[in-house]
Formats: sequence, structure tokens, C-alpha cells
Amino acid sequence: MTSNIRWAAQYAAILVGLTMAGSAVAQDGDTLKLGYINTLSGPAGAYGVEMLNAYNLGLEHTGGKLGGKTVELITGDDQAKPQIAIQIARQMLQRDDIDLMSGLLFSHVGEAVNSVILPADRMVVASVGGSSNLAGAGCEANYFIASWNTDTMFEAIGAYLKKEGVERVAAIATNYQAGWDAVSGLKLGYEGELVSEILVQLNQSDFGAELSQIRAADPQALVMFLPGGSGIAFQRQFNQSGMQETVDPYLATFQADETTFGALGDAAAGTLNAGPWNPEIDNPANRKFVEAFNEKYGRNPSILAAMAYDTVLLLDAAIGAVDGNVRNLDAFREALETVEFDSVRGNFSFANNHFPIQDFYISEITKGEDGTMRNTLVTRIFEQKADSHTGECQLN
Repeated sequence: MTSNIRWAAQYAAILVGLTMAGSAVAQDGDTLKLGYINTLSGPAGAYGVEMLNAYNLGLEHTGGKLGGKTVELITGDDQAKPQIAIQIARQMLQRDDIDLMSGLLFSHVGEAVNSVILPADRMVVASVGGSSNLAGAGCEANYFIASWNTDTMFEAIGAYLKKEGVERVAAIATNYQAGWDAVSGLKLGYEGELVSEILVQLNQSDFGAELSQIRAADPQALVMFLPGGSGIAFQRQFNQSGMQETVDPYLATFQADETTFGALGDAAAGTLNAGPWNPEIDNPANRKFVEAFNEKYGRNPSILAAMAYDTVLLLDAAIGAVDGNVRNLDAFREALETVEFDSVRGNFSFANNHFPIQDFYISEITKGEDGTMRNTLVTRIFEQKADSHTGECQLN
């Protein structure tokens, strides 16, 4: 019941934000119709709400405009289902005649949206949801992503485990593209054999059999890719099993952060994670973002929020470089490829595949004296790292 009340309050806040955006549009006819699709309901809905909240915060900081053009934000809930995302994308093109598509969370949903938006000669600038296909052989000239390809985060974990001399590593991941990418990236960074590889169903909640397999493999470290409710259920059951006394848990930052600390409780403490951002990164843009998010929501932002906020900053700079003409795809593409902006991550640029070149960090979830969980920066493991698929992409 409490979670339903919390969701209702968050959704009401979103509607208020959209109403305010609509008012701004009514006052200024020079508008940019920005399609925004994300997962706003279901087991992973909290992630999408977090991203939309941060996206709206970014728009507040740009005065409700991108590159000088007033934004009409047209949102859709894909429910983490590709077919629903396709229907929404078609509606946004046919009914709303959107100028640009953004948002997105899951890679399989993102590829579905691309199949509709890219043939219609619109640019997609996603916040999250990259895949090895989109980073490699399936790269697209008119697709950019502001966050990461999943396997690079796990490559960072693998490199850290190798550096620390961990000899027995097991992995458990969801059985879809992002989960396969996670395991592949882990192997790439670790450069060694895993003692166990387990794939599970999306939204699985009972992990008794898998925990028995992990115990039998006797790893020193367990690397997890289980987003949404599955990750929360697994981490609780992992702690209940007592294996955390001998097995160190690792995951991508977005799997145990400010969006799930409440649900995880003490099960989150001590978990190490990898990602291209941490709230402790010290630069003016990040300090402004973290302080503003804390003031608005009473806690640190998650990495998903940071990626959504950074997407707005990226778009503001690139759209300004083309005087708002985002339908001039050649000019807008060049602007995105070369534009400089004050990222919350510090140094930021795009590789030839339109995925970021950026630093990656290892963080640890710690519990403060006030009982608050936080991601504490441990070390930078990669400096200005592009993903491993740039050579597969034929874009210059």
C-alpha cells in the first residue's frame, strides 16, 4: 500500500510538471515537440519515474527550452513492452508530428522504437537502453545514447576483479540482450573463466535453485545483472542465504541505488558497483544537479537520473548549435557528434558509434551514521573509455 501511495504521489508530480510545460508552450509558439518514451509503470516503473523527474529538472534548469526553443514534452509509458512502445512511437509521429525522440530505458524497447522513428527521418537521442548491436554492427547514423552500453559497465567490474586478484567469479543475469551483454563484458574485463554462469527469466522472483548452484560453485565474487524487481528479490534472498559472508556481490550501479535502497534495506550495504557517474564527482554541473535533486526529492539522485539530466544538457547545447532545426539531420548529427557541454560526468564525447567516451568508477554502497545508504566513490577503473564495439560500427 505504501508503495502505491508513493507511486501516486510521484505520478501526480509528473502530471504537474507536464501541465507546467504545456503552459509554457501556450505562451511561446516557437516550440520543439519532443517525444519521450519510458517505462513508467510495472516492476521497473520506479526507474522510469526517476528518469522523467530528472529530465524535467533538467528542463527547469534550461528554462523549459532546448537550444532556445520552448519544449512540448509528449510522454508515453512503454510498460517495458516493445509492442506497446511501437504503438506509442507511431502515435507520436502521426498524431503529434514530433521533431525528436528521447527517453528510453530497456535496450529491447529502444530497438523497437528505433524501428519506427529512424525510418521517419527523426533523430533518437536516448538516455539509457543501449545494446551491443546498436553499439556495433547495428549502429545507426541518427541514433545517439547518452549513457553506456551495458557490457562496458561489466567490463569495468571484470577489470577491477582482475586487478584485485579475485580467482573465482560467478555471474547471474537476466536472459535477454542486456543480460547477455553483461556477461560478455564481464568476461572481456576479467580475462578469465567464470566458475558459473546462470541466466534467469525477466521478472523472476524465486531464486532458490540458482542460489544452490552459486553455493555449489563456491565463488569469491558474484556479479549480477538483474534489473527491477528481480534484482531486489535476488539480493534479499542472497543475504538471507548467508553467502554474503564469503561471497562479495558486484553489479551495475543502477541495480542498487537511490531508487531501490528503501526496498533493499541492509541487503544493499557492502555491494560494489560500476558505472560512469557517482554523486561525489566534483565538478560544477554535478554539484548543481545533486544539490537541486536533493532539494526537490530529499535524497541523492540515482545514476539513471544523472543520465536523464545529462541528456537534457546535451540536447540543449546541440539544438542551440543548429538554431533549433533538428529536422536538418545532417547538421543536427554533426552538432551532436562535436558539441561541448558541461556534463555531470566531466569529460564527455561520442565515439564513432554514437556511444559515449567516458570514465568508469567503482563505488561501494555504505551506510551513514544517520542510517542513509549512499554510493561512495572507491576508485576510477577506466579513464575516457569507449565501448568494445566501436570497430564493428561502420560509421565514420
